[in-house]
Amino acid sequence: MTLLTIAEKKGMEQGIQKGLKEGIQQGVQKGIQQGLRKAIQTAIEIKFGEEAVELFAREIEKIESVELLEKALEEAKLAATIRDLEEKLKFLLT
Repeated sequence: MTLLTIAEKKGMEQGIQKGLKEGIQQGVQKGIQQGLRKAIQTAIEIKFGEEAVELFAREIEKIESVELLEKALEEAKLAATIRDLEEKLKFLLT
């Protein structure tokens, strides 16, 4: 059986705590991303119908940044047509 020093135990505990904290933060981030994607998908499907499914799969589903997803949701709310939304998304993603 290997004995650990107090410093080693403390270091391990700190490492575990840091790992848990980072894991929780990553989980929260993924949850926010999924929620924003679902909100965008629902908004554009209601607004533009079946055409929106293709746009969602082609453009929006690939966005990882929460900031860009928030902007995409705003653009989805404001767009008059699906073409208008496509153009705004292309500009947003470049």
